[in-house]
Amino acid sequence: MNEQFFAIFEKYSAQQLIIYTGAIVLFILLGAFMLIGYWGIFNKTGEKGWKVFIPGYNLYVFSCVCGKTGARFLLLLVPVFNLVYLFLCLKHLAKRFEKGVGFALGLFFIPGIFALILGFGKAQCIDPIITEEEPYYYYYKPKY
Repeated sequence: MNEQFFAIFEKYSAQQLIIYTGAIVLFILLGAFMLIGYWGIFNKTGEKGWKVFIPGYNLYVFSCVCGKTGARFLLLLVPVFNLVYLFLCLKHLAKRFEKGVGFALGLFFIPGIFALILGFGKAQCIDPIITEEEPYYYYYKPKY
């Protein structure tokens, strides 16, 4: 077993292994930054932040946060249309936070950094979604 394990490393030079390892670490960090950033974005828009970790459902919630309802989120699964639909969603998301098209381009090309800026920066959502608990508490709170 040890000989097979080390045989993998004999194919590559030390520089290649360092570059590949660095690229893997970089992609993992950017993915983590994106998840954390979208957690903040979901919280600011009135959704629960934990919904970002459920695969498939997070696409649906993302579409709803961006103002696209129904089964349109399935366009994120179609290879060519997903890029166009994603940019339109990001443009609408930036508009909800009073940002321009340039910020939407940043969300499109460097999502980890710009999602952190939007999720944990000073930007506030224009029309946050009211959660289920708030109307109940508002109408049925005790009147003293």
